[in-house]
Amino acid sequence: KDSGGAAKCSSCPEQNPQSVPGSTAVGDCVAAVFTITFSARVQMSQAEFEAEATSAAYISGVATALGVAETSVSIVSVVEQSTGRRRKLLLTSVVVETSVIVSARLAGAVAGRITTDNLN
Repeated sequence: KDSGGAAKCSSCPEQNPQSVPGSTAVGDCVAAVFTITFSARVQMSQAEFEAEATSAAYISGVATALGVAETSVSIVSVVEQSTGRRRKLLLTSVVVETSVIVSARLAGAVAGRITTDNLN
């Protein structure tokens, strides 16, 4: 960090030209990055989920649960599903397809953190 508290970016060496989004460390320069994709069901309507505050909170929560930067997490798609229950009550939920970009070094550990218990 510089004296003003801002992070300084270092250039990646030519042989490893990519880095994980949000990284400022030369150690995170990698020859390849991995994209891990998973789906999560959230109990709310698509309109509720797509509200800026809700989708931002989802990304922040996923990043925290997986131990990655928020800039590494993106929402691929949101699909609303309604299911019928007794007495014709409808429960609405969305299935959120999510992708996370990580370095090869972290891919296994991050994939291992994608569990229902960890993401709830």
